[in-house]
Amino acid sequence: MGLLRSKIKLGSYPYVNARVRAMRSKLLSSNDYRKAMNMSLAEINEFLQQQDYRDEINEYASDHDGADLLEIALRQNLANTYQKLIEISPETVETLLQAYFQKFDVENIKTIVRKKLNEKHADIDPLLIPTDRFDDDALRRLQDMSVEEILQEVKLGAQEPLSVDIDEPDDLAAIEHELDRRYYSSLQETADRLPSDGKLFKEFLGLELERRNIGLILRMQRQGYDETTIRDNLITMLDQHDTSLIEELLEAEDYEAAIEHLKTEDIGQFITNDDLPQVERALDRYKLDRGTTMLHKHPLSINPILGYMISKEAEIENLRIIMQAKRTGLGNEFIEDNIIQTVIER
Repeated sequence: MGLLRSKIKLGSYPYVNARVRAMRSKLLSSNDYRKAMNMSLAEINEFLQQQDYRDEINEYASDHDGADLLEIALRQNLANTYQKLIEISPETVETLLQAYFQKFDVENIKTIVRKKLNEKHADIDPLLIPTDRFDDDALRRLQDMSVEEILQEVKLGAQEPLSVDIDEPDDLAAIEHELDRRYYSSLQETADRLPSDGKLFKEFLGLELERRNIGLILRMQRQGYDETTIRDNLITMLDQHDTSLIEELLEAEDYEAAIEHLKTEDIGQFITNDDLPQVERALDRYKLDRGTTMLHKHPLSINPILGYMISKEAEIENLRIIMQAKRTGLGNEFIEDNIIQTVIER
């Protein structure tokens, strides 16, 4: 068996976790969010310069301002955080982080393809996250390509380009499904290489995949697809992960029945109404709540590293929601209904 498929040896990482604890201390608190909710965009800009976003805001302030500046600064801050974690991690941890961080590559490609197929001319740069594999230059090259060229170029999670598994280059749903399939297949392959002390990480990957499948079931049920079609579009769950909730949702009579069942589960505490975007936000809140609790166990292992990254991603998304509300004139009720996590423990 080749090196790429050899077992990943996990251990204790006191140095890395000490660095992560220092990074975690800079995360925004619930009180910080309450303050930001009552600020103007200019005041949020000034507030974030006093936090962990000063360098990125200053870097782009000469060419951008207002919400555009903040969007780009948030994107770059997340990319810098991603790169810092890679740099301070030993090789075994880096392998896991690289597998998990492919999610950014997937979202980048989806965003670019959506823009091209929907013929939108809006600037999507603030939505893209540079990575080791697709830095700013690579992302710009992808934006200059046609969808057909992108599918022939990208080999995410496989040796073959996406075009091998995509029959119609204008089928957005098929492209997004194949990107998800390859990402989660890569995660599962990484999980299979973990020893027994990687159990919590495997559970977290199962949680990620469960959230994806539940969201897909709800979207397809809302569009009127039958159970067989929906089942064919699910990504296979990790071994030993409880699939009972997935099966119960598949057997629900319709979207409304599925939502009513979700309300009886642990996730129900996060659901405030039956609107699909809000339910999907509730799924994110639930995943974050369970994931951070799960990954805070064993403080010298890899788990706190991933737990920090989940919280950091939530912080970026929360700030984007607040800025969206400020830019469009939506009130604090919108923010409270959509923010992923209202309290982030330091």
